[in-house]
Amino acid sequence: MKKITTFLLACLTIATILSFTSCATKREKDALRTAQRFIDTFAISEQKIMEDLENLGYSYEEIEYAMDKCDVDWYDEAVEAAENLLESSTNLTEDQIIAWLELAGFTSSEAEYAAEEVLE
Repeated sequence: MKKITTFLLACLTIATILSFTSCATKREKDALRTAQRFIDTFAISEQKIMEDLENLGYSYEEIEYAMDKCDVDWYDEAVEAAENLLESSTNLTEDQIIAWLELAGFTSSEAEYAAEEVLE
C-alpha cells in the first residue's frame, strides 16, 4: 500500500510540475515578445495590442496566449496614455479624456480611472 501511495504522490507531483511548464509554440512566444515590446514602447490598450497582433498575422490562440502572459497593468497603461494626451492637448475635460481613451481601446473602467488620476 505504501508503494502505491508513494507512486501516486510522485505522479501527482510530476503532473503539477508539467502543468506549470509552458509548452508554448514558437509563434506564441513571438506573439508574447511582440506584445511586450508594444507595452514597453507605447501607452497602449489591450484591445489595440490584440488588433495589432492580428494584423501581424497571429492566430487567435497565439494572441490569447500573449495576452494571458503579458506582464502589464492596463490601468497604468491608461494613466500613461492620459498623461501623454495632456502633454499634447491642454485644457481637456475629464469627459474628453475618457472619450479619447475609450477610442484608443481602453475599457470604460480603465479610462475613468486614468482621467481621475491625471486630473487630481
